[in-house]
This record gives sequence, structure tokens and C-alpha cells, in this order.
Amino acid sequence: MEKILSFARQTAYEAGAILMGRRPDPARLQLLETGTKTSPTDLVSALDKESEEFIVRQIQINFPDDGIVGEEGTDKISTSGRRWIIDPLDGTINYLYGATQWAVSIAVEDVEGLLVGVVYSPCGPLEYYAVRGQGAYRIDCSGEVRLPILSEKDLSVALFATGFSYESSERSKQAEVLQTVLPQIQDIRRHGAAALDLCMVADGSVDGYFEVGAKPWDYSAGVLIARESGAVASGLFGRDVSPQMVVCAAPKLQQAMITMLESIPSLQED
Repeated sequence: MEKILSFARQTAYEAGAILMGRRPDPARLQLLETGTKTSPTDLVSALDKESEEFIVRQIQINFPDDGIVGEEGTDKISTSGRRWIIDPLDGTINYLYGATQWAVSIAVEDVEGLLVGVVYSPCGPLEYYAVRGQGAYRIDCSGEVRLPILSEKDLSVALFATGFSYESSERSKQAEVLQTVLPQIQDIRRHGAAALDLCMVADGSVDGYFEVGAKPWDYSAGVLIARESGAVASGLFGRDVSPQMVVCAAPKLQQAMITMLESIPSLQED
């Protein structure tokens, strides 16, 4: 695991350096080659793909039998029992607009579940990492610290992060959810990078996180980091985390949020 963790961290640094070194000036966005993903508002830069290609190439050299799934389309079957789950640039819109909330996210899972998670944000620089059963860590300008186990908060004073879909029809449903959630909590934050939102749960920068539509490359590394700081992460109605729903917080707070979300008609099972 130490070899895997060291490799994942170094690869995240190097991918982050590629992205940081070629980050566009927001005033000159038109000079950067862009395409679209699921909708015109979901921009994807050539650098997303370059970052993923770099990470995939390094994995294939060092762990040739491992599987890989990446946001930009990589899908390699594993023959080793391990799979790498990578988001080469989580928070693309933030990146393109000059905001700081973006990161490289790399997770590894084996037959027992999530094994290693690394989330690296070059703008800090800020790094979070975890190995299953060994706690979660943060590295920033003040050095490295092992994150303490989360304390509980009442739902009414809890600060939650969330994200919104790029599809307008899905956003309408999410707005309906917020009508129920917002009056019952302290407030909502929308940072635009799911991996970092989950890491913020881990270090107490927010009290919890929930989102519909996040993909495995968005949440895998962050979920492990949050769990290793004492958080519980799951879906609704007894399900594990999935694109259907991710809810993450300290155990009692997480259960309170789940109870509220399960009462919302648009989120109930068919």
C-alpha cells in the first residue's frame, strides 16, 4: 500500500503541475481549445484530457495489470483485482474561470473496497490523502496533520456542501430538494468540486456533503478520506454511495440528513 500511495501522490503532483503551468488567463479563455461534455455549460478543456492521459500512462507503466476508469473516457479492465479511479481535473469550470477550487483526484480500490485516496489542489497547495484503516491526512502551508475524528453537530446548525448538475432539468429537481433542506440547516455551500467538498467534510471545513449525480471519479478518493476521519458516506434507503446520491457527514448528522432527504418525494424510490 505504501508503494501505491507514494505513486498516487507523486502522480497527482505531476498532473497538478501540468495543469497549473498551463492554466489559462480567464480573460483569454477563447484561446484555449474547449469542447462540451453533457451540455454547453459543461466545458471540457484539452488539459483535462492531457492530464488524464499522463496519469493513465504512468499507471500503465507502474501497475500494468490494474484496471483504470477515468472521467475523460479511460476504461481498462483489471487483471490484478485493483482499479484506479481518476478525475484528472475536478472543478473544470473553476479552473477555466480562474477560481482556486479544483483538484486532481486519484483513488484505488481492491476487492474489499476503496484502498487509497489522494486529492491534490495545486492552488494552495493543498493535499489530502488516506489509506484504508490508517487515518486521513492533510498537507498545507503549515505542514502535515493527521485529521482528528469528526465531532457531531445538530442538523439545525450544520453547514453542508452540495453540487448541481449541468443539465437544466436536473437543476430544477435539485432546487426542489433545497427548498426542503435549506430551512432545516445552517446554510449551503456550492464550491464546484466534489472531491474537495468531501475533503472539507474530513477536516471540518464543512459539516457535511450531499449530491445527486456525482460520478465515481468525483467522489471515490474524497469518500475514503472522509471515512478515515470518522465520517459515514452512503446513499439513500440503505444503498452505498453512487451517482444516485452521496451523503457524507459524522454518523448522527449523516443519519439526520438521510432521514430528511428520504422524506422528499422526488428522491424517493419508485
